Amino acid sequence: PPERIRLAVSHAEVEAGLLRTDLEALLRKVRGSSRFPEDVQDRVGALSEVLGGVLGRAETLTTSPDHLHVVSQTIRDYLPSSLEAYANLPRSYALTRRSERERSAHEELLAQLDLLAAKLGEVAQAVHSGDDQALRDHGRFLRDRFTPSDLDL
Repeated sequence: PPERIRLAVSHAEVEAGLLRTDLEALLRKVRGSSRFPEDVQDRVGALSEVLGGVLGRAETLTTSPDHLHVVSQTIRDYLPSSLEAYANLPRSYALTRRSERERSAHEELLAQLDLLAAKLGEVAQAVHSGDDQALRDHGRFLRDRFTPSDLDL
């Protein structure tokens, strides 16, 4: 047959599907709450895009237990814990600094989201590097195949 049929569902697809479901539920809660300012929602949205891209490469993601752990913990623990702690504060308190040297709760949350984004960027880089290399290899093949040579008549 022209296309191989695959009926078995891999562990990677199952785990990625569960993580995607958990991420979508978390995003609905964040979007549905008035406790999160626009800049927080924007950063959470950007994180979800990175996570979605990584989850789309489930087979590659599950080959690295460390990367899978970071993605799983981010969706199920790190991100919800940060957001919950922030959401439980009164808004005026969250936006106010207690001292010159101490961040406001809002600034602290943004810093935590930035840390998560940096780590997820590393994971995404590792997960997508194989596809990037395949694209480069194919480009090299095409150049070798179709670029005229000085030896051509």
